[in-house]
Amino acid sequence: MSAAIFGGYALAAVFSTFFSYILPTSRAEAAMSGLLLSFAVYAATILCAFGARSISRMWTGMILLTAGFGLLAILLKLARGP
Repeated sequence: MSAAIFGGYALAAVFSTFFSYILPTSRAEAAMSGLLLSFAVYAATILCAFGARSISRMWTGMILLTAGFGLLAILLKLARGP
C-alpha cells in the first residue's frame, strides 16, 4: 500500500518535471501539461502496484523508472540552461 502511495507520488512528480522539459511550449503551458499528465501516471502506477506479482519486483521497477526520469530531467535542465 505504501509503495502505491509514496512510490507512485514520487514517480508522478519526477515524470511531471521530465515531461515539462521536453514540451516545446512556454514554461507555464509545459508545467501545466506535465502536472495534468502526472495524475494519469499516478493512477497507472497505483494500478500496477496492486497488480504486481511481487513487492520487490514492483519496487525495483518503480525505483528504476523514477531514477531514469529524474536523471533525464536533470540532463535536460542542464542542456536547456537557466
